[in-house]
Amino acid sequence: MLPDEGDDGVNYMDFRVEIEAPDYYTVDPSPSSLSSSSSSSSSPSPTTTSTTTTTSNSTTAGRELPYKGGMFSVQLSFSDAYPVEPPLVRFLTRIWHPQVHLPDGKPCVDVLNKAWTPTKTLKDVLETLRALIAEPSRTDSVNADAASEMMESLDKFEAHAREETRKWAMNT
Repeated sequence: MLPDEGDDGVNYMDFRVEIEAPDYYTVDPSPSSLSSSSSSSSSPSPTTTSTTTTTSNSTTAGRELPYKGGMFSVQLSFSDAYPVEPPLVRFLTRIWHPQVHLPDGKPCVDVLNKAWTPTKTLKDVLETLRALIAEPSRTDSVNADAASEMMESLDKFEAHAREETRKWAMNT
C-alpha cells in the first residue's frame, strides 16, 4: 500500500509500504533431504513466478509459504544521495526469516548493498523484498537462529515462521 498521491502530509523520502506474502515457495534442499551424492549448498537458486517457485529439486516444490496471509510493513527511507545510494530499508513487522536481522528488521540482500546501482528503482526494491519473503534461504543469513533452524529441520523452521507470522503479521 503506497501513500496517496495527493496527500500533502506524506514525506516521500521516508514512508511505509505493506508487502503481502505469496502463498507457495520452493526451498533449496535441506541437509537432511540431500543424498550423499547430491551437491552442496551451491544448488541452483529458485526462480520466482507469480504464484510458485521452481528448482531442479521437485521434492520441496510447491510448499506452502509459512508467511502466507501475512502483511509485512516495511519502512523505506531515501537520503539526498538517492539514487546513487540505496534507500534504507527495514521491516517494521517482526518476521522470522534467515535474511532479516531480528532486532532491527534490516534485510540482508545484495541489491540494497553491494549490488545497488543508480538505475535501480523503487519497483526493484519492492520486488526484491517480496522475493526475499518468498525465498527464505539458509545462506547469507543475518538471523543465525532462523538459518540454523531451517538447516536442522525445515518443518520446525516453517512452524516457527508460521507462528511468528500469525502473531505479528495477521489481523487475527
